[in-house]
Amino acid sequence: YSGLVLPALHLPRTRHTGYRWFLVIPALVLAFAILDIVRHYTAIPPAERAWYGLLIHPAWLMTGLASLLILIQPILPLRVFRLLVRLAFLWVLVAGGSALRRDLADYRAMEARRTVPLDVMRLSETSPVLGIDGRQVHLPSAPCRFVPDGGYVQGCNLELFQRLLQLDYTRVRNRQVQELGALEMILASLTNLLFLSFLTARWTCGWLCPLSTMGSLLDWIRRHTGFLPRRPGPAAQTAMLAGGLSITGITLWMARLIPRLDAAGTVAGVRLPIFPLCKVCPSQQICPMIGGGLAAYPPLPGTEWAFGFFRYGCLILLALYLVCFAVARRLWCRFCPMGMLSGLFNRGGSFTLRKDPVRCNGCGMCTEACPMGIATIRDELTRTNVSTYHCVLCLRCVEVCPRNGCLSLEHEGHTVLKSEFE
Repeated sequence: YSGLVLPALHLPRTRHTGYRWFLVIPALVLAFAILDIVRHYTAIPPAERAWYGLLIHPAWLMTGLASLLILIQPILPLRVFRLLVRLAFLWVLVAGGSALRRDLADYRAMEARRTVPLDVMRLSETSPVLGIDGRQVHLPSAPCRFVPDGGYVQGCNLELFQRLLQLDYTRVRNRQVQELGALEMILASLTNLLFLSFLTARWTCGWLCPLSTMGSLLDWIRRHTGFLPRRPGPAAQTAMLAGGLSITGITLWMARLIPRLDAAGTVAGVRLPIFPLCKVCPSQQICPMIGGGLAAYPPLPGTEWAFGFFRYGCLILLALYLVCFAVARRLWCRFCPMGMLSGLFNRGGSFTLRKDPVRCNGCGMCTEACPMGIATIRDELTRTNVSTYHCVLCLRCVEVCPRNGCLSLEHEGHTVLKSEFE
């Protein structure tokens, strides 16, 4: 995926003959992805042929999807292209469990599982759900392991970080195979996260994250209903950042206590969830309801008051998040631990948001369009690097800027996009 996208960023799609030759690569990849689907269907006996969704290997799915987006990028406006990218990844994350399967055996295994009523929350609280090959699949765009029967979607990197804290390192030192295998998978995925964060900073927040897409949907509703969101000031933004760091620290400390659970699954008489940080993430409240509605949330489990508190807390948090999303723009993005980690690479990473202060007329359209409400781009009158910690690289500021060449996005010193007044 990165091997296709990064050359596309280095080769401008205008006035560069090399870009046309580069497009041969994604065209071939897309063709092979389609052939993979055809191969799976032709292997099915004629008497059993029916629609089983897209039977495709995960690697071909991701590279094929990236290739399709690269091919259509030059002919689409930035706004339309960004919308298609968001909808494509939202579909993969939400519908991937039923529409995307590795092969026919995987599809039939899914159907067999769905004939048995399962408590989604209870299932997710016990042990990770493995793919058909015994491995977990972690996409770099905040997928949620609480999607019922998620198929390709098996959990995000924040879940893996909690799992890292829960490992029994005595068993690791003793070379216990299961713990070593888990450590290998976790470190590989987290290393991949750091590598992608350096390459893309918070680009995944503005283009791929499903919660960001839902926030954009609420923005669209607000614009058409005339409801103006509140814009948090500097003090409020600092308080939200501190709150996000505090919540992350507390829940990760709780995750570290998991290896100390007794036979009853409690620590000091309190039963803890396996993934405490997930309990304060909107995805954990939204994803079960997408797959199973309110029935996905089981009733209060008797006298286990602490565990019941977490379960009812999910519904309370869901209502709170809906109110917060309705009142302010991208509120969760200011708390999200993955976003806070990626934001560290907004300066010093491979992407840079540039401003030519001489061309700026101070109109403030960039700040008005910014979903994070960042005023630095408008107010900066001396420095050319206007990349900030909270920027999600949605590029709305570059898109709406009325001054030619005032704002631009660079990737490793190459201008990828610049403001143009039409």
